[in-house]
Amino acid sequence: MMDRKIYGIALLSIILAGFALGVSGCIKSEAPNAEADILSFEIDDDLLFLPVKYTNNTIEVTVNGWADVTAVAPRITVTEGATIEPAAGVARDFTQPQKYTVYSEDGQWSKTYTVTFKTPSTEQQPVWKYSFEGVKYVSADESETDNSKKELVIIEVDAEGNETEEWQSGNIGALFTGQPPYTDLVPEGVEGNAVRLKTASTGPFGAMVGAPIAAGSLFLGEVDRVNLLFDPLKATHFGIPFFQEPLYLTGHYKYRAGDKVTDKANKELPGVTDTFGFYAVFFEVTDEVMWLDGTNVPFAENPSDQIIAVAQLTDKQVSDEWIYFNIPFVFKEGKSIDREKLENGDYRLSIVASSSVDADKFIGAVGSTLWLDELQLFCK
Repeated sequence: MMDRKIYGIALLSIILAGFALGVSGCIKSEAPNAEADILSFEIDDDLLFLPVKYTNNTIEVTVNGWADVTAVAPRITVTEGATIEPAAGVARDFTQPQKYTVYSEDGQWSKTYTVTFKTPSTEQQPVWKYSFEGVKYVSADESETDNSKKELVIIEVDAEGNETEEWQSGNIGALFTGQPPYTDLVPEGVEGNAVRLKTASTGPFGAMVGAPIAAGSLFLGEVDRVNLLFDPLKATHFGIPFFQEPLYLTGHYKYRAGDKVTDKANKELPGVTDTFGFYAVFFEVTDEVMWLDGTNVPFAENPSDQIIAVAQLTDKQVSDEWIYFNIPFVFKEGKSIDREKLENGDYRLSIVASSSVDADKFIGAVGSTLWLDELQLFCK
């Protein structure tokens, strides 16, 4: 009886084992995935302005207007098992639409995506453009017809021919000392004309008053022409009313340094190389401080406490080719923007350039030349 029971159990075990083997033999491995899709396309947050938009076979990426998209390496995820060409993480130039092809795991399907980068509209992200396309000649004597006896003023001219006069320079000083303009336009710009700033001798009059050189300069603001000769630092008024929060300043420059740096006594400074200055400053105005001047700008010995943010070009190179720059506004510690004050016009902004960074101390090299073109000021 016991033997029959043991035999039955053994037989049942064999039957069950056989059934299990039969079932397992019927289970096939999962078929390769037949889908070929991009599931996500990501770039760094500091480039992205709006969320990425996906359609069936297109991807639209809206980046900040100042973003450099000539070598962006996106992070891409695709359907499980699929592959993509070119591979994710490979840097590509997105100034033009780029194509990606996804291949399914089973090799039977593929799908090509067109990825387009675009910038926001000016309504979404305001931008102020400075292209330096025009000049005008100004004289207190309305009967004067000789432009060499007038002050050369840089103006902006838009596509409709409208003129805006916001730029100031040291050209009035050149006129006083009988020298050619330190700041003018040349036709070899990135697009159209470019502005050129030159460090030059101030001639016999300048040497007599201890100001042997003057740099080409350019800034948004005003010049107190009455007091310019007596106190040039105080007579330079930086800033125009500004109603938006500045974010980034971009543009192009070239620079050539003069051969010999001299000081206020016109003595050579051996081993010293000239360089240029370029920055933008955003500041608050009060009844006592309506502008900045040469004594309290960001890099003066005693900068104004009214300064809120500064964008400074620090990577300065000597080059005969145009160099693109992209500099953010950095807020001073503890400083912020009051939205009500912004709407009321209690802030001002200036962009400041000089062909010799220490020209305010009359240190620089005759012949130093800075070219600027196609500036763009991006705001919030």
